[in-house]
Amino acid sequence: MTVAQGSPRETTSACQRWVALADRLALGECLSPAETSFHRDHAASCTACGAEAHVFESLALERVLARPDGLDAALLPPEARQAIARATNEEGGIRSWWRKRRYRVLPVVAAAALGALGTFVVLSLEDEGVAPPAPAAHATLAFVSGDVTVNAQAASAGHALRVGDVIAMPRGEACVRLDTNVAACGAHGTELRIHTLAANERRLQLLRGSVVSRLLPQPAGTTFGIVTPTGTVVAKGTIFTVELTSDGRSTVRVHEGTVQGALANGSEKTVTAPAALELSATIREAALTGEGMQRDASAIALATLMAGGDTRCALHVETSPPGATITLGTSDLGTSPVAALVPCGTHRLSVSRAGYASVAERLTLEHGERTARSYDLLQLPESAPSSAAAPEPAPAPSTASHERHTSVASAQALLARARAFRASGRAVDAAAAYRELLARHPRSAEARAALVSLGEIELTQLRDPKAALAAFEAYLRHGGALTQEASHGKIRALRELGRHTEERAAIERFLARYPESPQAERLRRRLEEL
Repeated sequence: MTVAQGSPRETTSACQRWVALADRLALGECLSPAETSFHRDHAASCTACGAEAHVFESLALERVLARPDGLDAALLPPEARQAIARATNEEGGIRSWWRKRRYRVLPVVAAAALGALGTFVVLSLEDEGVAPPAPAAHATLAFVSGDVTVNAQAASAGHALRVGDVIAMPRGEACVRLDTNVAACGAHGTELRIHTLAANERRLQLLRGSVVSRLLPQPAGTTFGIVTPTGTVVAKGTIFTVELTSDGRSTVRVHEGTVQGALANGSEKTVTAPAALELSATIREAALTGEGMQRDASAIALATLMAGGDTRCALHVETSPPGATITLGTSDLGTSPVAALVPCGTHRLSVSRAGYASVAERLTLEHGERTARSYDLLQLPESAPSSAAAPEPAPAPSTASHERHTSVASAQALLARARAFRASGRAVDAAAAYRELLARHPRSAEARAALVSLGEIELTQLRDPKAALAAFEAYLRHGGALTQEASHGKIRALRELGRHTEERAAIERFLARYPESPQAERLRRRLEEL
């Protein structure tokens, strides 16, 4: 962030107003909508005030107690301290009140820290009690398709997000989910920043592009909104889209429920679906067009899937070749590879790509498990050319090349047949088709992909943990994209066989390699039992 533009006198006045409002919030007072908008938007544009807001949102008590050399050094990250130093050098009027401010605010900060640690504390501040703040929301990257980064680093579904994190989608799609059943989804060129996760207001900042938000009914006393350069859009229990235009305006499309748009100067307007707003120097109601509603349809369906459900299960789907459309039930998850946290339970997973045979499978997703699927898509024969002139015959293939072509085609056909059996619930037939594929084409890519699927069928449907263990270990001897799934399958098979010493060793290896995996917590509890 940068210091707000203007003269030192103007900047100091705005900052002093923000300080007064922050003190009132810390004492438990309620702000008016206009004051709330100013408090939030000024912190987004002023380095010093934004740094102090960061303190209140993310501080931990031990950072206060462990550093006796002042609030700045104890609480602020190095980059924030450097930014404040630059701000105070550029705007000399800020320095004096900031120095006084840090000592006056310390009791309030301590109360926030203790509240964050779950301790009920009442401190005396001008003879008034200070109640601990309610817990902040948790944000997670719940869906990723294509090229998506968090703070310029590649990211996948399940990534925990913190205040200040920037989610960029240069050539992909992503959804952020809050634990209060809120999902916000963007695509292709969109950038979002986690603005605040405070108990009473949760905000995402739209830096570019557009975002579709879906909210289920929210806990009492909380709000969710999108912050833009021109203002803020706040809603409760609704579906709405916010888009930044090339000329700096913010357009809002309200598909369900009621939203309120507010400018930094305090101007506000509330509309109920179907409706639209335009925020620039002023705020006005606009017409909601059919084209805009159609453009948002797929993102609305995705956000609805991401927002619902109390339990979430990890699903990862990749295909060869990539770029296939992945559908879960009736929800389009975008193009492969896809990683998502979706509602647990039984779903129909469909994979389709032009020119390739479609694949469908019924999946049961269990809480705490990571389900991965890798599909080698079978290319369909090309249509005969519609030309009056007969094409010249191609030279006959050599015996060796003909045998290779027949072998690959046969392996693909067997894999497609096994998957068709599995999708229709015919576990015995599916296992037989996988075994035939392994016997006839043991070195093919299709056979390697079949080992983990065969192991899952043997373990969960045919109740043969010994055969399942053999399949998982055969895959692990060479490794591949499904090594994590095969390793976890091996652990489960060893447990079913009662080979607990080997199970313990396999769990320890798994945790060392995948300490943050969805299975890790459950496996740590299992280690305590062994």
